[in-house]
Amino acid sequence: MIISRTLTSSLSSVVSIFAGISRYRFSHFLGFALLGRLIWTSAYLGLGYGMGNNIDAASQFLGNLSGLIIALGVLVVAGAYRAGMMRPEAG
Repeated sequence: MIISRTLTSSLSSVVSIFAGISRYRFSHFLGFALLGRLIWTSAYLGLGYGMGNNIDAASQFLGNLSGLIIALGVLVVAGAYRAGMMRPEAG
């Protein structure tokens, strides 16, 4: 949840909806959301400090990082599905 809520911001509203639908405990959701926000904000601060005035390099780095995280997420979901962890139970 940390990765989908913070690093791929386009998914954050979808994750929130699915967390509510699945009756995910609010305290856990809030804790993970705060932890993810702290990590993401720290990453932006570090990137700004490290990149300095080179905004093009920083923008390209974040674009590549987001693409990598989305690809890894797809692989994890596909692997879980293939392993039978996400298939509905028969019966």
